[in-house]
Amino acid sequence: MRCTTPAACFPGPGDIERTRESAWVHDWQSDPFARGAYSDVCVHGGQARHTLAEPLAATLFFAGEATETHGEAGMVAGALHSGRRAAREGLDAAQR
Repeated sequence: MRCTTPAACFPGPGDIERTRESAWVHDWQSDPFARGAYSDVCVHGGQARHTLAEPLAATLFFAGEATETHGEAGMVAGALHSGRRAAREGLDAAQR
């Protein structure tokens, strides 16, 4: 189905309140570690995303748009793709 209006794509406020179990909001602009919500690769930083995506000791796996090394690294798509990658890495490490 193709959405032609926001109302067609998203449920009404009452529907959201009834189905939501919990929510968390983070102010990325004021976060002293994130310093904003977007990642950009600097000049000569071609390997930065690969470096950020490297697991630590096969026990800590990183995801997020800044770690997306294949396909689209845009904010939402990059986060989703890298989340799947990190989950696969974690599962693979657990099976070893």
